[in-house]
Amino acid sequence: MKKLLPIFIILCLLASCISEWDKALDKKSFSHKLIKKPHNVQKSQIIADFYSYNNNFELSIKWEKLNKTLKQYVQSDSATQVNWYLRFFEQTKPIAFPENMKHTQYFNEKFFSSTHHLQLFLKSTTLTNPILEKEMVIPFSLFSDFKKGNHSIIIELFATAVYKSDSSIKEIPISALTVRWKVDLEVPEIYQTTFYLKEILLQNDEKFSPKRMDFSFREGLPDIYWTIYIPAKNKKDFSNFYWRSKEATYAYDYLYSDTVYVYHYSPNDKLIIGVYDRDDFSNDDFIGNWFGSVQQLISDTFISLSFNHITSFKVKAQNVGCINCL
Repeated sequence: MKKLLPIFIILCLLASCISEWDKALDKKSFSHKLIKKPHNVQKSQIIADFYSYNNNFELSIKWEKLNKTLKQYVQSDSATQVNWYLRFFEQTKPIAFPENMKHTQYFNEKFFSSTHHLQLFLKSTTLTNPILEKEMVIPFSLFSDFKKGNHSIIIELFATAVYKSDSSIKEIPISALTVRWKVDLEVPEIYQTTFYLKEILLQNDEKFSPKRMDFSFREGLPDIYWTIYIPAKNKKDFSNFYWRSKEATYAYDYLYSDTVYVYHYSPNDKLIIGVYDRDDFSNDDFIGNWFGSVQQLISDTFISLSFNHITSFKVKAQNVGCINCL
């Protein structure tokens, strides 16, 4: 067994190298230029890269020797941390957050914006050991208001100092730390498909029952919710979490009607629909997953899907088509 361990480690390292190699071959870098920085910071201290990969806009930002810079602009005796955000502009105009994505229950919550403009939280840094080194994956669907093709945008990195007291938390902008890049972005075709859910009925027989799914002194019924992962390469590809519904608490079935605006990059994209039971004390419990193509769900009437412990997942989808094609 000990003889096999080095072989196993080598195979894991080789698989990792192949994965990184494939990404390097498939990714497309976007030309960019640093156009604004703090006056006492060298250009070489701020390292950034912008590129597309797997229909996502990806970026990496690293700020070297940040500790020295923060000491000049932040009162360390009263501030607790520094929050870093990204804002996006077309020339001087802020890029709007897509209208259909302004609902808190739509999309991965890390892309939710509390403003009407595209503003994303990057990370927090402490004042004792500030390290700003971060990669971020941004779905191109957030740029759905752009026509497909080349666009020049401004990406702004800005900071706020966080001050906490017993009664409040305040974020004060630190304008002197603002950094901006001009980036030549290539936006792909973006398609919209609208999903309508009517109901989710769970299996309830001698082989499986919603009863006792949760620990309870009563019947132990589940708190049911459903999710969308898109695009998905196969039934095990949960890398692109997209949307999560509200919960039907302590329920035999999920009887809410949902409307979900799904933005994707090919009419033939595949997706995973997942149904789960929220658990307060451990990982959420699996109830069922369905894997298939968007095209399979296009219908004028509701389709009833049956999978795992789901006897009926009533859904229909309407294809709006490419929303940013010329």
